Amino acid sequence: MPISNPGSVILPTFSAASNVSVALTAATSTSLLAANPNRKFAAIVNNGSVDVTVALGSTATAGAGIVLKGGGGSFEIDSPLYLGAVSAIAASATSVGVVEGT
Repeated sequence: MPISNPGSVILPTFSAASNVSVALTAATSTSLLAANPNRKFAAIVNNGSVDVTVALGSTATAGAGIVLKGGGGSFEIDSPLYLGAVSAIAASATSVGVVEGT
Protein backbone atom coordinates (compact mmCIF):
# COMPACT_ATOMS: atom_id res chain seq x y z
CA MET A 1 0.00 0.00 0.00
CA PRO A 2 1.51 3.37 -0.98
CA ILE A 3 2.13 6.00 1.69
CA SER A 4 0.44 9.32 1.16
CA ASN A 5 1.62 12.67 2.52
CA PRO A 6 -1.28 15.16 2.62
CA GLY A 7 1.11 18.09 2.96
CA SER A 8 1.85 20.51 5.73
CA VAL A 9 -0.69 21.34 8.39
CA ILE A 10 -0.74 25.01 9.34
CA LEU A 11 -1.61 25.50 12.98
CA PRO A 12 -3.18 28.77 14.11
CA THR A 13 -1.03 31.01 16.27
CA PHE A 14 -1.98 33.81 18.62
CA SER A 15 -0.10 36.65 20.26
CA ALA A 16 -2.55 37.81 22.95
CA ALA A 17 -4.41 35.93 25.66
CA SER A 18 -6.79 36.69 28.50
CA ASN A 19 -6.50 34.66 31.72
CA VAL A 20 -9.39 34.94 34.18
CA SER A 21 -11.03 33.08 37.03
CA VAL A 22 -14.80 32.87 36.73
CA ALA A 23 -16.95 32.26 39.82
CA LEU A 24 -19.92 29.94 39.35
CA THR A 25 -22.99 30.34 41.55
CA ALA A 26 -24.77 27.12 42.54
CA ALA A 27 -27.14 25.76 39.88
CA THR A 28 -26.91 28.91 37.72
CA SER A 29 -25.71 29.00 34.12
CA THR A 30 -22.77 31.41 33.85
CA SER A 31 -21.08 32.83 30.75
CA LEU A 32 -17.40 31.84 30.44
CA LEU A 33 -16.66 33.20 26.96
CA ALA A 34 -18.61 35.47 24.63
CA ALA A 35 -18.74 34.57 20.96
CA ASN A 36 -15.49 35.78 19.41
CA PRO A 37 -14.64 35.58 15.69
CA ASN A 38 -10.98 36.30 16.58
CA ARG A 39 -10.57 33.32 18.94
CA LYS A 40 -7.62 31.07 18.11
CA PHE A 41 -7.61 28.93 21.27
CA ALA A 42 -9.42 28.58 24.58
CA ALA A 43 -8.97 26.39 27.67
CA ILE A 44 -11.16 25.91 30.73
CA VAL A 45 -9.89 24.31 33.96
CA ASN A 46 -12.08 23.30 36.91
CA ASN A 47 -10.31 24.80 39.95
CA GLY A 48 -12.89 23.55 42.46
CA SER A 49 -13.80 20.21 43.97
CA VAL A 50 -17.26 19.78 42.36
CA ASP A 51 -17.98 18.74 38.79
CA VAL A 52 -18.72 21.52 36.29
CA THR A 53 -20.74 21.08 33.09
CA VAL A 54 -19.53 23.21 30.15
CA ALA A 55 -21.83 23.94 27.21
CA LEU A 56 -20.95 25.23 23.77
CA GLY A 57 -23.67 27.86 23.72
CA SER A 58 -25.10 30.64 25.84
CA THR A 59 -26.94 28.48 28.42
CA ALA A 60 -25.57 25.48 30.30
CA THR A 61 -27.75 22.74 31.76
CA ALA A 62 -26.44 20.43 34.50
CA GLY A 63 -25.25 17.13 33.04
CA ALA A 64 -25.90 18.16 29.42
CA GLY A 65 -22.54 19.03 27.94
CA ILE A 66 -18.88 18.48 28.68
CA VAL A 67 -18.32 17.48 32.31
CA LEU A 68 -15.10 18.74 33.91
CA LYS A 69 -14.30 16.69 36.99
CA GLY A 70 -13.43 18.55 40.18
CA GLY A 71 -9.77 19.07 41.00
CA GLY A 72 -8.44 20.00 37.58
CA GLY A 73 -10.70 18.61 34.87
CA SER A 74 -10.06 20.62 31.71
CA PHE A 75 -11.25 21.23 28.17
CA GLU A 76 -9.42 22.85 25.25
CA ILE A 77 -11.05 24.51 22.27
CA ASP A 78 -8.51 24.42 19.49
CA SER A 79 -9.26 22.18 16.54
CA PRO A 80 -11.85 22.31 15.19
CA LEU A 81 -12.08 25.82 16.52
CA TYR A 82 -15.43 26.84 18.07
CA LEU A 83 -16.02 30.61 17.95
CA GLY A 84 -19.40 30.82 19.73
CA ALA A 85 -20.36 31.51 23.34
CA VAL A 86 -19.34 29.08 26.10
CA SER A 87 -21.16 28.71 29.42
CA ALA A 88 -20.97 26.52 32.53
CA ILE A 89 -23.01 25.32 35.50
CA ALA A 90 -22.23 23.44 38.73
CA ALA A 91 -24.34 22.01 41.57
CA SER A 92 -22.60 24.22 44.13
CA ALA A 93 -20.49 27.37 44.07
CA THR A 94 -17.02 26.92 42.56
CA SER A 95 -14.68 28.55 40.07
CA VAL A 96 -13.04 27.79 36.74
CA GLY A 97 -9.95 29.22 35.08
CA VAL A 98 -10.50 30.43 31.53
CA VAL A 99 -7.83 31.28 28.93
CA GLU A 100 -8.67 32.67 25.50
CA GLY A 101 -6.05 33.30 22.84
CA THR A 102 -6.69 35.83 20.08
